[in-house]
Amino acid sequence: GSHVFEHVRNLVPLVEEFHRILKPGGYLIAITPHMASDDAWASPHHVRAFNEDSWTYFDQRLYTEDRQHAGFGAQQLYHADFGVVELALVPYAEFLHDPELEHKKRHWRNIIREVHAVLRKK
Repeated sequence: GSHVFEHVRNLVPLVEEFHRILKPGGYLIAITPHMASDDAWASPHHVRAFNEDSWTYFDQRLYTEDRQHAGFGAQQLYHADFGVVELALVPYAEFLHDPELEHKKRHWRNIIREVHAVLRKK
């Protein structure tokens, strides 16, 4: 969905439902405002924001294989398992060719406009 997920109060049940109805290997595509963009927070209807790591929390390997992650060993109570197969941070137009983009996107606000994520059901 494009610019839908930031409006959803109960995101986990929604992602679980997508996981249930998708065929194995099916794709979920999410386009959301980036959390360091004022666009993520300007609307009073937005209830959450996303960054480049947000969707990785729906990959069960995070809790079973990544010993360096704080969630390792935690039992997850939801039933969804997606791998992030593609992720793009889309900058605002004025920063598309900025030679300092990498530095600015880590330290400034309103550099990255959107997060585009492609998840694959396991």
